[in-house]
Amino acid sequence: MRKNTSDFLYTEIINDFLNENLKYGDKIVELDLCAQYGTSRTPLREALAKLEKDGLVERKVNNRLQIVTIDENILDEILDLRLSLENMVMKYALKYSKETSLFADLLENLELVDFYLKQEDAVTGRKILSKFTEIMYKQSRLKYTTKLIENYNLLLYPLRTRSLMTLKRLYEAQKEHQHIYDLLHDGNLDEVQKFNVYHLQTSMDSMRKQLKLYNA
Repeated sequence: MRKNTSDFLYTEIINDFLNENLKYGDKIVELDLCAQYGTSRTPLREALAKLEKDGLVERKVNNRLQIVTIDENILDEILDLRLSLENMVMKYALKYSKETSLFADLLENLELVDFYLKQEDAVTGRKILSKFTEIMYKQSRLKYTTKLIENYNLLLYPLRTRSLMTLKRLYEAQKEHQHIYDLLHDGNLDEVQKFNVYHLQTSMDSMRKQLKLYNA
């Protein structure tokens, strides 16, 4: 029973972070969270220990816990890591593409995003747009590589969401995804990996701007 409670708390804390009820640098007070979630300390501590391993929660020198803090140095580090990891994802997604529905799924994603953006539905468009790379992660069959990327994506979720609030930026990202699809479909791995450098740098630049506003 305690394990189920711990898993529930783990998911709830992540959801609170995604919804910005918990923000970067927020201190974690166990008594407050126990009262909020109606739980005891033991399952809460189990959930926090798991979140600490995931990188969402960090332990300070005074042994107190807080939600992770993000600065430009961390963004640069994550950019370098994602470039390396996504190069692997693209390589293996393309390798297995004849055995999977990679191109059909990516094309469907592009068409759905295009539909909702034409309806000026930025919220739905943004949600579907974010699934584009998730399709490649799944079709690459790289279990541990994709787990690492998903952890980094979780840490950056608030900044990424804020950076894709406007239709203009969504159209730009959609155009980049279309180009990635075209290069992958042509089997041009070298070019798609090179273009992904530009794609990720553009995304990170938008997040850097949001980070400054977030910390203002």
